[in-house]
Order: sequence, then C-alpha cells, then structure tokens
Amino acid sequence: MPGFFGLCVANHILTHIAEYPMEYSMGKNRTKLYEDIQARLAGQESRLRGNTVGLRLALTEADIGYVVEEVFKGKSVVSDYPTRLVLTRWLPLPFCQKEEGFWGEDDHRLTIDDVVLMTKDEAKKHEQEVLIGRQSPEVVWGKEVVEKVKRRHEEEAFYAKYR
Repeated sequence: MPGFFGLCVANHILTHIAEYPMEYSMGKNRTKLYEDIQARLAGQESRLRGNTVGLRLALTEADIGYVVEEVFKGKSVVSDYPTRLVLTRWLPLPFCQKEEGFWGEDDHRLTIDDVVLMTKDEAKKHEQEVLIGRQSPEVVWGKEVVEKVKRRHEEEAFYAKYR
C-alpha cells in the first residue's frame, strides 16, 4: 500500500507542476455518470425519431457502464479525452416511413454495437453532421477513428461470448 500511495502522490504532483488539467474520478461504478449518459442517449434517440414520447432504451445502466469502461476504456473514441463523456449512435437510422406515422419501440433498437463514446462536443457535431446530415463518419472523423471504432466493436463481439 505505501508504494501505491506514493505512486498516486507522485502522479498528482507531476500533473500539478505540468499544469495538466486533471479530473479525478472514482473509476468504475460511476452510476451517476451512467444515468446521465443513459438519459442523454434516450434524448438523442427521441430527437432522431421525431420526438418520440416515452421512448425506452434497451441498454440498461449496467450495459452502459460496460460499454463506457470496458469497450471504450473510459475515453472518447475521437480524442481519447476521459471527461464530459456521452454515448451516441454511430450510424444514422435508416430512412423508414412507418404506416402509422411514428416509430415503435422495437424499430432499429439500439445495441452495444450501435453506439460509441465521445465527448459532449464531439457527440453534438456527430449528431449534426452524421446522424442528421447523413455524412459518412469517415468524412467527419477520418479513417483512423472509423478503424478504431471497428476494432473496439470486433473486440466486444469476441468477449460477448463470455459475458
């Protein structure tokens, strides 16, 4: 324990001397963060579906915690920033006109493979340019980010067998 404590103190001192902005977090089990991410994701899904009232996500808080901490390692897929994080749909909803004129709960249900972790500002840009503007993620974020997302989703698919 003394060695671990010394490492933590050294890290704090070095980041302070370098004037590096450091936000301390509890790490895993950040339930308040997961609740906020879930609410923001539900809001985004509602906006993308034409302000669907009462939309519920299939992703639970536990799923969101898994995606944030394990799939994306607690960092934005675009900038690697660990703060101000949100999940956002990666690809736009397909064009679909329902006969009843509204989206149902089961239409294009979100799964772990449909979302990525970004900062709030990146997610806002992503929503405007990719999800609403229908630009390719590669055009907006570049080939490196698209490959990184693909690798993360492939890795999750491999480990999903054991979940």
